[in-house]
Amino acid sequence: MKLILVIDLGTSNTKASLFDESGTIQFDASMHTPTLFDESRMEIDQEALWIGIRDLVANARASVRPGDQIEAITLSSMACTVIPVDAEGQSLHPALSWLEKRPYEHYTLPFLKRYLDGYSIPDCGQYPLAMYPAFKIAWFHDTFPEKAANVSWWVNISDFIYAKLLGQTDRFFCDYSIASRTMLFDDRTKKWNPHALREFSIDTAKLPTPLPAGSVLGTIGREVNALGLSPDTRVILGAHDHVCASTGAAIRSTDRILHSTGTSEVLTTFFEGTDTTRPPRQWVNVESATIARENLLVAFCSSSGQIFKSLSDVLRPSEAAQGDRLLQAADTLAGRPLFVPPVRSMQSGIAGSMNRLPGVFGADDLWQSIYEGFAFECRRNLDRLYHLTGQRPQKMVSIGGQSKNPYLTQLRSNIWGVPVERLLASDLTARGAFLIAAVACGLYDDVYETAVHFYEQSEKDMFVPDSQSTAAYDRFYREYYLAQFPLGIDSI
Repeated sequence: MKLILVIDLGTSNTKASLFDESGTIQFDASMHTPTLFDESRMEIDQEALWIGIRDLVANARASVRPGDQIEAITLSSMACTVIPVDAEGQSLHPALSWLEKRPYEHYTLPFLKRYLDGYSIPDCGQYPLAMYPAFKIAWFHDTFPEKAANVSWWVNISDFIYAKLLGQTDRFFCDYSIASRTMLFDDRTKKWNPHALREFSIDTAKLPTPLPAGSVLGTIGREVNALGLSPDTRVILGAHDHVCASTGAAIRSTDRILHSTGTSEVLTTFFEGTDTTRPPRQWVNVESATIARENLLVAFCSSSGQIFKSLSDVLRPSEAAQGDRLLQAADTLAGRPLFVPPVRSMQSGIAGSMNRLPGVFGADDLWQSIYEGFAFECRRNLDRLYHLTGQRPQKMVSIGGQSKNPYLTQLRSNIWGVPVERLLASDLTARGAFLIAAVACGLYDDVYETAVHFYEQSEKDMFVPDSQSTAAYDRFYREYYLAQFPLGIDSI
């Protein structure tokens, strides 16, 4: 039987999943991603990561039954990391992760102010975010001028690992979705954006070659072959982890939206338009999809997971506050604070607030307000997507850590007024990468049709909005939550 190995490069953990032809996981293992996080830096040790990945690959190979063979290796990966690489293919500095904030004050913020005054880069589908490599590269040049003078390549962490898998040092590749998370890519032409390259003084020759997801990059190099894999094992270009999840969820229409929870809350739907500069003006990003030359709309709500974790460390909610109490509060909104989340649209400089503070409220009231506030902010992003697509969602597909709470999922359905289908499987990102590689290997004919087939077979449940609660939340959202923003849905 032919097997496909998916390596998922995550911020906290890196995971290996070995799929058989039917999409069943035969082997599953993970390691902590070797981060170098402290108060002053958010970096990843890519060399230590590669050593760990080799161990994962070796363990996956050891699990293969006689007669079976690993046909291909692919990646799903975090985006927006930056590794400076020299002419010999050696990295010059630890990877600057997508969480890195040092470039914000002197590089991202000045550009953001220009953007708010009306300036934008032609053919750019992203609004300015501190995580984008465009700002990190400028910061690195000024902070480490001697190292910058020796840079031959600026690559994402996935580009670096592909090169290691291939055993090469002189060529780097990225898929369209990773490229479109740099602020340097044109999602219409699928080429590096010359306007953006001039804006940030970046040489095209120092960027990896962008190719469609599913491209066969070659076969494994000697280092991976020595782990016991066949020298004919193919290395196949995967995609950004979030986009892999949208593939696994079969997102290819504007009436279907993927709601991802975890470190942050994100909404993703299909983009039918051609004007990639319009969505960023409404704080929605364009991102290349994994299917053909198509694009997605990606609306970042906030860093909800980080806030929930920080708050629970100091103020734990009662069981009721995470249970049925969540669904009994629509008519008592006036008795709780109105919470507006910080880091809206992933802008690290945007503060949150507590408004309409009643005279007396308890810890559970605070938790209820926070749950509702994030849901209201998602609702505001839903309105943005509707304004861009002209299509009200018929279904939300919810995945990630927070979706595991059925009461919270029902609360969100009530506030959004949209049915929410909760996917119970936890491997949607890896499954999306598997589908891309499986089609590239000829195991299936079409990525989207295969994604629909697998999604329909997945275990899931449905949450339908309660009409009475939805009506109460809708009034509160329109009269009070939107009133916190001068430009309504167009404000951050």
